[in-house]
Amino acid sequence: MLFFTLFGCNIIGIEDGWQHGNVTQIKDFFTSTFLITPDDGSIILIDSGFNKEAKPIVNKLAEMGKAPEDISMIFFTHGHTDHVKGTPNFPNAEIYAIEQEEEELAESDISIDVFINNGDIIDLGDSKLEVFWMPGHTAGNAAFLIDDVLVFGDCAQGLKDNTLSPVDEGYSDDPRKAEKELEKLADIFKQRETDISWLAFSHTGPIKGAQALLDFTAAD
Repeated sequence: MLFFTLFGCNIIGIEDGWQHGNVTQIKDFFTSTFLITPDDGSIILIDSGFNKEAKPIVNKLAEMGKAPEDISMIFFTHGHTDHVKGTPNFPNAEIYAIEQEEEELAESDISIDVFINNGDIIDLGDSKLEVFWMPGHTAGNAAFLIDDVLVFGDCAQGLKDNTLSPVDEGYSDDPRKAEKELEKLADIFKQRETDISWLAFSHTGPIKGAQALLDFTAAD
């Protein structure tokens, strides 16, 4: 978990309720989840949060006149406990994750219903979700492009100077690999810069535009 990192003076604070298009960030103590609300009425989560009763998510659903049973899909960025504890509260949700994260998720008694792969594009009503496999933080770590919002999970964090950095290396299985994967993602979007309007992160607030990612270079 990225507990102490949040209190660094250079980290952008999580903005509870931040929204762009069909994507809403929900703060859950020191982490966050993302709610996707396409025009077909479905409700989808990116990660299920740290609170074991999923109170921040349940409260947001109540504001919308919805219930936990209305969540139909959960896409996991990875299986660390601060991202998955709320899962039992959503009994009708199918679980989507990269196969290499199966063992990590199993430690929290979570089974993957649908394996997703790098490059998959999944239609979600009027939204699309594109999968980027980003091993390093964990074996099956992923980022998701939801329409024009790139959700990093723990692939990166946003800084107040409008740059991004990898999460603290003490929390990653292979910090060097995580950095290199982030650099490779930057290279991909140098050809697709206009596909991104916002960069969003699990443990910090968002950054507008793609430039912070495009400027990232892994340390030698």
